[in-house]
Amino acid sequence: MARLYVVQAQPNPPGRDTVSPGRATNDQLNREWVELEAIEGNRDVAGDEVLQLTFSPRCEVTGSDVLIKFGSGTLNQGNRIRLHTGSGTAGWEGNIFHMYLGRGWYIWNNRCGDRVTTRNAGTIQDSAGYAPNPPEGVLVRVAGTDRLVPAHLAAYR
Repeated sequence: MARLYVVQAQPNPPGRDTVSPGRATNDQLNREWVELEAIEGNRDVAGDEVLQLTFSPRCEVTGSDVLIKFGSGTLNQGNRIRLHTGSGTAGWEGNIFHMYLGRGWYIWNNRCGDRVTTRNAGTIQDSAGYAPNPPEGVLVRVAGTDRLVPAHLAAYR
């Protein structure tokens, strides 16, 4: 059965995080994203959810938040959805459908690390996470694991 698979993420975009303390531009927010791919066939994404972990100030996991629940649509095998944190107009660029969560602040936790989970009707389809304090730039999935690591390290794992 087809599922929504976590492929890569950019939880710590290159460059400055804010224009002033506590204030980020929409462009800065949109450089933070996660990317999902349809694998094992075409995926009807209706009802699929994407979640992130929530943490205490001491980086203890306290639960999870649903970032988005898809209402309808089909993602063909090999095509991807890139979920950007800020606002924008959804649309295709090559095989990637860009979507925007409309958030006013960063979602992904760099200090504690974080985990992207996809689920449908309470059943987890996939999950992948990264360690605390990831370097700036894209993290990619290490084949056969649930780890997201810097792209230059993925080839050596």
